[in-house]
This record gives sequence, C-alpha cells and structure tokens, in this order.
Amino acid sequence: MEHARLNLFVGRQSPTGIKWTPCQSVEDLNASVFGSEECVFLTNRDLHTEADIMAEMLEERGHGPWEAESIRNQPEVSHLDFEATPAIIDAQAGSQLSEIWRNFPQKVAVRVTSPLWAGFVRIDPTQVSPFENERLHFREGWDPVWDWLIRQVDADVDIRFVDTIPINPRSNGLGSQHLVPWRPGSERDWLLENLLHGELIVAPESPVDEVALRAGLLQLHDFLHESHQHAQSIEGEGRHRNGDYWHAIMHRREPDYGNSKYWYRRVGHHPIFPQLAELAQSALTTLMVAADTTEWQQRLGTSSRWDAMAFVDICEECAEFTEDNPLRSIAGIIQSLEMQLLLEHTCRNALGQGTN
Repeated sequence: MEHARLNLFVGRQSPTGIKWTPCQSVEDLNASVFGSEECVFLTNRDLHTEADIMAEMLEERGHGPWEAESIRNQPEVSHLDFEATPAIIDAQAGSQLSEIWRNFPQKVAVRVTSPLWAGFVRIDPTQVSPFENERLHFREGWDPVWDWLIRQVDADVDIRFVDTIPINPRSNGLGSQHLVPWRPGSERDWLLENLLHGELIVAPESPVDEVALRAGLLQLHDFLHESHQHAQSIEGEGRHRNGDYWHAIMHRREPDYGNSKYWYRRVGHHPIFPQLAELAQSALTTLMVAADTTEWQQRLGTSSRWDAMAFVDICEECAEFTEDNPLRSIAGIIQSLEMQLLLEHTCRNALGQGTN
C-alpha cells in the first residue's frame, strides 16, 4: 500500500521562539511527536512562506525594511503556550472554526472540519504513550492529525479548544460545498469510519435527530449514499423532520432534482428558512462584484422568506456551468450556509433544544 505524503509542520519551543520543521510521513510524525518529552504544535501552514508574503506586502506598502525583516525572521506564532494538555488552537478568535467548537458538543465539532485548516494542534507526548495503546498512534491517511483528534475525543481524552490571534491569520471555514460532488476516494475511508461510528451525543433527548445529525455530517463530507441511508431510516420522524431535510439536500446533490423537491415538500416550512433567506440575500448582495445576482435575489424570495424549490432550480441550472463559473461558486456558498444552519439546528434538536 502506498503511503500518503504529508504536508505538516512540527513546532517545538526554542530559545528564540517556536522552531518549525517539515514532516512528510506518518512514520516521521509518530517519531517526531512521541520521540521526545517536549510539547509540540502541529499545523499544515507553511509559516515561513506566509511570513515572506506578509513581508513583501509590507515592503510594497512603503514600510521600513526592518519591519519586513522582523516578520521574516520570526514567522512563529510566539504567543502559543505550552501548557501540558492536548488542545486545538484556533488560528483566529471569532473564526468559523471557533464558532463550530462553541456551537457543537466536542464529539460533533471534531467531525465537522479539520482543525489544521484553520489553526494548530498542541500535543504533550508525556501525557500519552503510543506504545501502551494503539489508539494513540497516528494512522496512515489523508489527515492523520484530524483522525487522531477524533479518536481522542471519542475516548474522552482531555482536549481543550483555545482561541488565539496569530500574526498572519488566513481565511478558514467550510467555504463552498460542491453542488454535485464526486464520491470520496479510499484515502478518506478513515473519515467515513469516524463518521459512521462513535457516540455523537451522550443520552440525546431526541434519538431521531441524532440519526439526522449523523446524516448531516456524512452529507457535509460528500458521503451521499451513507447519508441517504441514515436519513431514509427516520423518514417523516422528528419534530422538524430534519432527516427529511437532509434527504432533500442529498437528492439535490445526487443530482435528482425532482426527488429533492418531493422531500422539500415533505419538510414544509423549516425553522432555519428565515435565517437562511437573510444570509443568502446578504451573500448575494456581497457577491454581486463577482457576478450579477439580481435575478437570483428575486427568485429566492425576500430576506425573510426562503424558496427552497427555487434554489433547487438554481442548482440544476448551475450544474451546466463550468466549475470556475462564479454563479456556480455562489450557489455552492449558499448551499454551505444552508448545511451549516441545518447541522446546528439538527444538533440542538437532538439535545432537546430549539423545539419550537
């Protein structure tokens, strides 16, 4: 079996700050993290390259050469602390990653997105010995650090989330979801395993909505078939029929637009519609620089009324566009907003919250 080549950087404390070294294999990652007793940070951000880019921007804007040189010489995020607890360190306070960890239970939040896309993971190897338990090894896969974190959270290891502000925050979040996605390849089998198994919520108030929540997580990561199975198993159930809503999204992305409209009719009015309408209209207004969205604004309804059927039609039209078409990208952004709102609502319902 061919092993995946990683694009990771391991940070260790040094007299001048944090020293970052590249790591290109899981074997190296295990040896690097667990081969010493000191705390480490992991990220897939090439901080030296980012520092060079920022230094060039400073020079172009007329800043003194000493300022640019200072950035180049100290690309490390010096404020990160080495407190002895495995933790996810967010790259920007108030970011979407921060919101995810604030709005969801840990076992759900850790499955929504990889923390390395927006921040750092801190590990104290003195607290975990990979030789005592196979669970503590990093495993082969597309994102071994994310896989490792999911398994630690599932085993109730003390994982903390900390907001930080680095010298050069980059944009992060779920971005635009593919309207008609490809089936994830075998390199994501580890993710499918973690999405299908493991307790999401301890003693859920609504077991039906916990199933819908799993359907949503599977849908978020493009496992349409498995999402469909979970949504179909709770057909017509739940106060807000969240499973049927995920069912409708699945068929829209399949794509089977007529079937999607059938399930949207089964859902009827959903509590996220007003907020989705407001966010979609705001996004369309903002994104008019990339394309004329006036027609879409009219078709999708007012800022308080969401027309789900019209959005199905829009997605069908966009499927004919090329991937780089701005309107197709905008539809993907709106779909991402819809899925994020529905995931939060489904989770609240599973916890017995937001039942009105």
